[in-house]
Amino acid sequence: ENKQNFFQFGYEFTFDKRDVRAYAHKGYFVNFVYEQRGFTPWDDVKMAVVEASFSKYLPLGHHFYFASLSKGKAFIPNKIPYFNIRAMGYDQDYVRGYDLYVIDAQMFALQRLTFRKKLFEMEFMVRSFLSMRQFNKVPFAAYLNAYYDIGYGYTPQVFSGNQYLSNEWLRGGGLGIDVVTYYDSVIRLEYSINKMLERRIYLAFTTDI
Repeated sequence: ENKQNFFQFGYEFTFDKRDVRAYAHKGYFVNFVYEQRGFTPWDDVKMAVVEASFSKYLPLGHHFYFASLSKGKAFIPNKIPYFNIRAMGYDQDYVRGYDLYVIDAQMFALQRLTFRKKLFEMEFMVRSFLSMRQFNKVPFAAYLNAYYDIGYGYTPQVFSGNQYLSNEWLRGGGLGIDVVTYYDSVIRLEYSINKMLERRIYLAFTTDI
């Protein structure tokens, strides 16, 4: 069949104690999501999605910072239509160094570790087209990063199309530079290596943790 019909409801809990939402230096962030897809006799799918994450940010002094992310996600029960599974390789859910891969999994765990060193921070004066003074200054900061990630995606439904890189530990790390600027925009340039010894340069426009 090529159609699915079902009711869905969800609940999300967020507790945010970061100093800066876009690029935190200290504090922590907690997120929990529960989704129920299908709960009536007429629904084509009956499944649940459970996701939890915890991020921690620590200033180490002398413009050094540490950030970590722990995240897990599970699709329940084990046998559900393949179309409904979104595991590693979507959004920000991936081990750095595997940015180009989609890894099918019924559940996964992800750990990211990042050390940052602020290189410099400054402001540029520009002539704004608006009459608001706060738009006349453009902040600009750069950070040097060293990072290491591990992850594991587990799937009991193994077939030829989804077995690559699933049910095994994934490791990746590297060095990068983050640029934080106007409206807390973040630009990341990273050089990563994974356990297959693939080396690539990646460009991203969101914070890593």
